[in-house]
Amino acid sequence: MPYRSQWYTLREPHPLLFGMGIHGQNLFVDRQHDLVIAKVSSQAQSLDAGRMALTMRTVAEVRKALAQV
Repeated sequence: MPYRSQWYTLREPHPLLFGMGIHGQNLFVDRQHDLVIAKVSSQAQSLDAGRMALTMRTVAEVRKALAQV
């Protein structure tokens, strides 16, 4: 997963740019679909791999559902 200037990029058929903060703060940008998703939370752990995996799956499902509209 490429990283630059505090942004990560998923290079899939539809690229996703995202920033990860601590305690569950995330920002996702899907330029191709004019979509921005902001996730604000207050997780107990500063970084929680399980919750991040769940967030990534949720964002993927939202993007897939909106792409079909």
